[in-house]
Amino acid sequence: MNAFPNLMAPIKLGSTVVKSRMMFPNALPHFQQGPENYPADPLVTFYSDIAKNGAGIVLVHWLANKDQRQSPNLDGKHFPMWDPEDPAVQNYICQLNDTISYYGGLPMTDLFYEMGRSLMVSELAPEEDTFKSMTDYLKMLSGDDDLDVEDVPEVFGLGEKHAATKEDIYNYIKEGCENAIFLKNMGFKAGHIELARYSLLGSFLSPTKNSRTDEFGGSLENRMRFPLMALAAIREAVGPDFLLVGECTYQDEFGAPPLEECIEFMKAAGEYLDLLHIRYGMGGTGFECTYEDAQNPIVLDYCANLKKAGVTTPICAATGLMKPSQLDAAIASGAIDMVSAGRIFITNPDLGKLIKEGRDEDVVPCLRCNRCHGISLTGDFVSVCGVNPQLGLYARIHRMVTEPEGVKKCAVIGGGPAGMYAAKILAQRGHKVTLYEASDALGGQLKLSRYPDFKWPLRNFLDYLIGQMDRLNVEVKLNTKANPEMVKAAGYDAVFACTGAVPKKPAIEGVENTDWNTMNIYGREAELGENVVCIGGSESSAEGALYLARAGHKVTILSRQDKIAHDANPVHWQDKVEEVVTGHENVTAIRGVKTTKIEKGAVTYVDKDGAEHIIKCDDIVAAGGMKPLQEEAMAFYGSAPEFYMIGDGKKVGDVRICLREAFAAASQV
Repeated sequence: MNAFPNLMAPIKLGSTVVKSRMMFPNALPHFQQGPENYPADPLVTFYSDIAKNGAGIVLVHWLANKDQRQSPNLDGKHFPMWDPEDPAVQNYICQLNDTISYYGGLPMTDLFYEMGRSLMVSELAPEEDTFKSMTDYLKMLSGDDDLDVEDVPEVFGLGEKHAATKEDIYNYIKEGCENAIFLKNMGFKAGHIELARYSLLGSFLSPTKNSRTDEFGGSLENRMRFPLMALAAIREAVGPDFLLVGECTYQDEFGAPPLEECIEFMKAAGEYLDLLHIRYGMGGTGFECTYEDAQNPIVLDYCANLKKAGVTTPICAATGLMKPSQLDAAIASGAIDMVSAGRIFITNPDLGKLIKEGRDEDVVPCLRCNRCHGISLTGDFVSVCGVNPQLGLYARIHRMVTEPEGVKKCAVIGGGPAGMYAAKILAQRGHKVTLYEASDALGGQLKLSRYPDFKWPLRNFLDYLIGQMDRLNVEVKLNTKANPEMVKAAGYDAVFACTGAVPKKPAIEGVENTDWNTMNIYGREAELGENVVCIGGSESSAEGALYLARAGHKVTILSRQDKIAHDANPVHWQDKVEEVVTGHENVTAIRGVKTTKIEKGAVTYVDKDGAEHIIKCDDIVAAGGMKPLQEEAMAFYGSAPEFYMIGDGKKVGDVRICLREAFAAASQV
């Protein structure tokens, strides 16, 4: 019997039977597509694997707006952009849809995504205009606070923005129907319609953005008029055998209607829609920020209330849950009929096999790092998954990794994420693995996730890695500091040096007057006094400050940068980190300053104007980055015929870098 009977059960939506209760939403890691104006092989492989791994519906997200390549949005300019007017490109889109259909998935795409970009619902004041909000978002994504708002419409090729006239409304519907028929003819079996967030249809529904006084504004009945007209026309155009999915956003920062109005609209829209897609927030994350400590899918309560209120259209929700058993239970609860699952497919290239075999414990949890968006203000466009080293390599991984030639005896030095992941891959390839860890527990720097409540994604991943050591029969030797002589004497065929890194002190006068850093405060917060100064405004420093603040300390952050957590991922994340940290009642953030001196009980800093200030405090936490233990790692060279040096011991990075290095090296043995 299937271990997850609800999750993998077929469901009938309208006249369409879907093979499973899993839908892959708009969660495409953007780096899958190159400069081709058609779906390239890496992208086709990615989407077809999603269907192969169990998704009943696969949302194919792409743009026809080629001007977006010139966008200041460093994230959005990496989207796939195809030319659907080219008959040859149409052929490739058809082939993409055929590939998804081969595995029983229904290929779906957005019907109105690139339409009506120059239209507004009303002639709003600039500060109320959705487009100005999006421009602020573009400023953040581009890292350019001086971005000229007036230039953005030209970049996008939008033309002059104006409130939609009645003629605009009817043309929008007419073009939408033509587009839907066109997409259906190219092999799409379903259409996704955004009815919230910053879409035009959602803007008409919004009681805060819609200030019209004609028949399309005012009362809920009037505000629903245009969206319902569009849905009715689309349904008539595509016929009953084409699945229509309407996305409604829960807690939309761009003015979503209150629950009671959403209920009334969803009841009315149910006449035309086969499925409601409920997502959380503008970012579509489906779950709260990790700093808000939410491991529970709050969207399920919202969906349950929709059901209780009489919404009969089947509901698919983005829950943020990362185990098949949890997704199965969510469906069994009756609150939802399907799950919108993106990250579980991204983090698990073999998800279908894990589900089929009921291996819930082997499903890799997501770190919520959003690195799949591949964007940073430093220009790092490498878009990878923090916990799936194979992402982006699907189309060629079979050529890069070969089968092992016999069983080898392997030693792994260091039980951090790089060491454990290397041990995992080696054991999966059939080798005999011994892991040496000098401390009394596995995890390396990940062990710190045991302390802050908001680090639960890393904590979940740590538990996963430790569980893999047990399930794969890796011999783990704790409290054992390995040395080259003992490794050589044991006769290993390959040795992996994963020695990690240690904190280093910043170059500040008097830094010897404190021994506290962003690592040793965890679990020892009771040893610090009430008033603490944290020097450094990086994401790790900000997390340490938040940890101490929640423990009751009065914390002052001194940062060279104007933004706290300046190195955090700006996509759906950076502003939230700063908001949660600096919004805590025990945190005071002083930005754009240089710390010049550390004394016992005092810190001196210079502000932007050159004025000197002294802060009295009980303790000082000084962040100076990390130092890789390279010499310790290189000492193991020659202790076995094969030598690999990976992780922070080679060069300080993050979890995703450690895991990709571990996967690449271990896959060669």
